[in-house]
Amino acid sequence: MIVAGFLFSAVADYMAGLVGSSNNPISGVTIATILTTALLLLLMGTSDPAKGAAGAILVGAIVCCAAAIAGDNMQDLKAGHILGSTSRNQQIMQMVGVVSGTLLIAPILKLLLVSKGIGLPTLLHPNPLSAPQATLMMSVASGIFDGNLPWDIIVIWGFIGVLIILADEYLKRKKSNFKMPVLAVAVGLYLPFEFDSSIFIGGLIA
Repeated sequence: MIVAGFLFSAVADYMAGLVGSSNNPISGVTIATILTTALLLLLMGTSDPAKGAAGAILVGAIVCCAAAIAGDNMQDLKAGHILGSTSRNQQIMQMVGVVSGTLLIAPILKLLLVSKGIGLPTLLHPNPLSAPQATLMMSVASGIFDGNLPWDIIVIWGFIGVLIILADEYLKRKKSNFKMPVLAVAVGLYLPFEFDSSIFIGGLIA
């Protein structure tokens, strides 16, 4: 967890410094962490699938928070530097923000879970709030321990991802105005249409 948090925080810092925090690959970082952690726990002989999946998701959540805070920190420090702020004062307020978020977000999510439901439909909440990323991460963790993760599909799409990266590199070498970032393709594939359409409209406006 510490190693993954350190490495992926560096990735988030780099991405935020390069293209801004809106392009921080949090989902990919978290899924990679959950997949690796679940495989390690499985190899270590974790017998209870529910506990193993919960442990993998917990590690992924911690790494996700670390990477998100790292990317946000980098973006804020750069903006503060441009505006003439001191990094010391910014760091103090960053810590205040993290502590405040920690104290407030959990009870708000609990309230939403109890009142409306989140993610998968249940008898009590047949129309829950959408949580595509969380549902995907749960599916990855539980799929490894239940032995029903579709590895053939993962390998195929991994190969497609490599092809997209190579195509994007080719376009960069040709100095084309058209880009094919693999993260944008991945986001477009697994987010619901109502999210994709708003991102698409925003891209057209930009």
